[in-house]
Amino acid sequence: MNKLAIFSTALIVALGAAAAAKAENSTLAISLAGEAFDGAPVFEVRMGGIVIASGRLARPLDTKTEGRLYLSAEPLGYLENFEFTIPENRFDPFADISISLTNDRYVDEGHGHDRNLFIRSVAVNGAMRTGGELTAIAHGQNVDVAFQAGLLPVYEQGHAVVAAPPLEGWPSQPAAGAAQAGLAVLPEHVVNELAQALR
Repeated sequence: MNKLAIFSTALIVALGAAAAAKAENSTLAISLAGEAFDGAPVFEVRMGGIVIASGRLARPLDTKTEGRLYLSAEPLGYLENFEFTIPENRFDPFADISISLTNDRYVDEGHGHDRNLFIRSVAVNGAMRTGGELTAIAHGQNVDVAFQAGLLPVYEQGHAVVAAPPLEGWPSQPAAGAAQAGLAVLPEHVVNELAQALR
């Protein structure tokens, strides 16, 4: 077999392996705390305006019996971590991630009985946004909201916390088997012949 034939065979096999390598779904991780009133806060997560996840806090501070998060001696003790899968067909590396409250409730008694969210961080495939990298919006407009114990609040429906992607975009998950989509996936005799031909 001549060098051109060997190279062509290797290239066809390598390209076929690369095409067969299926991209993995991406991972969204968020850290947040909550205040509860007659039920826990429920949140919704969007990527570029498309809903990709939702959840309910399991152990928020109860504003009827425990006061408010900003009055707590250990507010970070109420943090909860959630991890979601972003389907490949909904992943947009240059889209904002927004987290909103979907079941707000408030009664003006004492320090106030309320349902709220407090966002600490948002990460997509390991690229994290936290603190001053997060932005509060209300009905599509940026608003100035004071942090509570380093957490950015979402006080009512129509409000959200937004994490913008890095300038280079959110990183993608590597394709399954991508690291092996080169010579390592070629039949051994082809690898050997290619190595000999290219010497």
